[in-house]
Amino acid sequence: MIGSRTAVTSARTTSPPSAAIPVVPGRGWLGNTVEFMRSPLGFFIDAYHSYGPVFRMDVPMTRQAVVVAGSLADDLLRGDPGDGAERRRDGLFRPFSAEVGVDVFELEGDIHRDLRELLRQPYARSIVAPFAAEIAAVVGDEVDATYAGEAVDLFALTARLSLHAAMAVVTPMSLRNAAPDIQRAGAAVMYAAFRLRPFATLRRPRYRRARRAMQAAIDEAIARHQRGDFRERGRTWMIDACVAATNQAGMRMDLRAIRGACFYALAGTEIYIGRLIGFLLFELLRDRSALRRVLAELATTDADAPLAEVLAAAPFLRAAYTETLRCYPLIPAYPYTAIVDQRIGGYAIPAGQLLLFAPHIGHFVDDHYANPMTFDAARHLPPRREPAARRLFAAFGVGPHACSAQGFVEALSLAIVVALLRRADLELVRPSYRMELRMTPLLAPRRPIELRVRGRRAQEEHVQKDMYTSAEGV
Repeated sequence: MIGSRTAVTSARTTSPPSAAIPVVPGRGWLGNTVEFMRSPLGFFIDAYHSYGPVFRMDVPMTRQAVVVAGSLADDLLRGDPGDGAERRRDGLFRPFSAEVGVDVFELEGDIHRDLRELLRQPYARSIVAPFAAEIAAVVGDEVDATYAGEAVDLFALTARLSLHAAMAVVTPMSLRNAAPDIQRAGAAVMYAAFRLRPFATLRRPRYRRARRAMQAAIDEAIARHQRGDFRERGRTWMIDACVAATNQAGMRMDLRAIRGACFYALAGTEIYIGRLIGFLLFELLRDRSALRRVLAELATTDADAPLAEVLAAAPFLRAAYTETLRCYPLIPAYPYTAIVDQRIGGYAIPAGQLLLFAPHIGHFVDDHYANPMTFDAARHLPPRREPAARRLFAAFGVGPHACSAQGFVEALSLAIVVALLRRADLELVRPSYRMELRMTPLLAPRRPIELRVRGRRAQEEHVQKDMYTSAEGV
């Protein structure tokens, strides 16, 4: 799964009171940038194995960070890291707030809880599920545009499908013309937030033009929903859910917040969900027995069955989705800033220190998972159901800042995969390929992975288009 790396055993969680935090050797002013960019997961796994759950590294384009990894990070995040650490308003997540209006990442306390309560409503799986037919139509259009035997870039395909499927959930108004601007603006913000490019890139005219065009398209859609242009259709798109959202404090989302929620749903989907389903399809297609098992599950439900019914009849597909999240944690660490002097793992941590919590390292520890470096969907099914797997699972983060869109991600990801597997007969061009990973700006393959469309499945085998047909021309 991750090259030839071996699993690690649980590292020590305490150190002598006077011990200095171990430092991962770097390359002069480059620090650990080269090693991290060459193998993001491998860097953390190897450092954990060599130095334990607390170590120092030089983060690209920022100050030296203390990494807290594995079960120690998991325990601290499941508690209340706000007692000793917080996400600073001037910290790593500032581009999301300043550029696109997504404030929730960098807030703490009551305001953070209130915003999460608002966002959970438009980011619920129940918002995605009613649009399974529209998502299938998006997939069908893409497959129909590909001829039998044609080789395509797997991750470029899944990114495109994810963005267009998310558009169908956000609004019936066509946003396809804005797709290049959404992609360009989203990538620029992500790269800056993760310090893979300097903040100065957000001042470039090309990015500023893309951001203005993206905002104009989303604002037009919001205005049409607020006017009630689509009310007679009797459906709830994401924008409708944003407009209607409220919380116990009586708060509602203003234009900036709605725009930010929609932008993140679109740009984040194109990057995050596009990568996630790319990894899932890669693992299924390189193991034809696993693929046959998924196809057999899908054959037990009608093409027009509700998404919940389809997924209830596909436990192995859902297990493969969970295993993909375990094996490919797209975000390597979560940044906090220490707000008081404290001790973590026995080491002294001064106030102001940048902390990177990496609980996902527990995904690759022998004490937590059997053969953790191997992709094995069955580990999440009876009779195994590896007990530790349910405890040390941090694909979406843990604690108060865990992702509030987990249901949205699962529903949209699996709706796309179901539609694609029902519509097309697929194979990897190089099924024996051993994937290498890099950060661009989230975890991604180092080299393109080619997928071949062997043929199309019969029309009656996939979800039919309904009266919606597509968002084009609305």
